[in-house]
Amino acid sequence: MWKLYELMKLSSVFIRQFMLPNPFEGYPMADLYNYMAGFILYPVSFLVVKLFYTKGSNPPLGAFLYLLFYAIHTGLIALSGSFGFTKLSIYLIGGAYIAILIGIKSLQYRINY
Repeated sequence: MWKLYELMKLSSVFIRQFMLPNPFEGYPMADLYNYMAGFILYPVSFLVVKLFYTKGSNPPLGAFLYLLFYAIHTGLIALSGSFGFTKLSIYLIGGAYIAILIGIKSLQYRINY
């Protein structure tokens, strides 16, 4: 199990660093904004993963979920950027994302109980 976890962890780092796009591409100082967003994306992605995963229960799954939610968050930032990072686009996209997470968590709760 740990070898699979290490493989997933390393591939996750590679994908996040080299394959995911910079959502701020086309803006001045895009790399700086991307670096600063990384400080927010890491803890936010961990918090969202905690909603669906119990620490230590299946480490490869946890690493995969972290990569998945990190990619989703990067995509949401890029989607907001396509609308010029207007307050309205940020609120609508963020609100829809939170509503979807709550809906999925609610379904998960109903299935388990």
